[in-house]
Amino acid sequence: MRWIPAGLLVCLALGLGWFLLFRRSAPPPLAGLPGVEGGRAPEPGAPTQSKGSSPPAARPEPLQGAPGPSSSPGGRNPGGPGPGEGEGKVRFSAGRPDPLLEAALARVTAKGLSFLQRRAVWEDLERRGLLGEVVRALEGMAEENPDDFRLLLLFAEGAGRLCGALPGGPGREEWADKAERAFERVLDRTPENWEARFGRAALLAGPRASEGRREDGRARLEDLLHWQEEKTPRPAFSRAYILLGDIYREDGDLEEARRIWRRGLERFPGNEDLRMRLDR
Repeated sequence: MRWIPAGLLVCLALGLGWFLLFRRSAPPPLAGLPGVEGGRAPEPGAPTQSKGSSPPAARPEPLQGAPGPSSSPGGRNPGGPGPGEGEGKVRFSAGRPDPLLEAALARVTAKGLSFLQRRAVWEDLERRGLLGEVVRALEGMAEENPDDFRLLLLFAEGAGRLCGALPGGPGREEWADKAERAFERVLDRTPENWEARFGRAALLAGPRASEGRREDGRARLEDLLHWQEEKTPRPAFSRAYILLGDIYREDGDLEEARRIWRRGLERFPGNEDLRMRLDR
């Protein structure tokens, strides 16, 4: 029976040795290692984060207004966003308004601009390919503020200009109808508004208008000349002489065109556009 205690001691010694051996070779716990959170190892290829470092910043979403590929100047569609892209509203991306469109709207709606200054803004927006989007945004703003006839006039001006930039077809006719209705609403409220009277006549007399509408527009321009000659002259009034003379020239009546331009130059002797036409 003496061998029993000795055997027990041998077994205990072997067991202790095996325990110490396995403990030393076991891997350390995952928690607390670089790049590990909550005791879980990172996915293969995932970036690691050292202790005490800040988490990587989220990559911001690109602004929708950033220039992109397009066949139009400035990388934008001159006809504005397509169907379902915020028609009539300022477009948003990640909860932020389109900065280019906001800046364009701020320019055209700035208070204190004369008719000729605003005309220059419209021309610039058309060159930059922003005309369609600005007009759609103004349409939405005018709908949300039906008593703001200044916004309505701006929309009518822009829509009329858009008609001249678009090829013929249903789309152009739709914008022409919208512009004419907007001008009519402004004139119902303010019949003496020269900008609305001129804008409507110019829209009707446009080069792509039907013969009937063109005749109506020319008659309205003739009436406008008589009306404004009884008022205190304003630099913008010169545009009516320029446009009416251009219409007669396009119709082949150069003699009548020159008569209209001379009539305008008598009232605006410093106008280079009128002088240039007479010097040709």
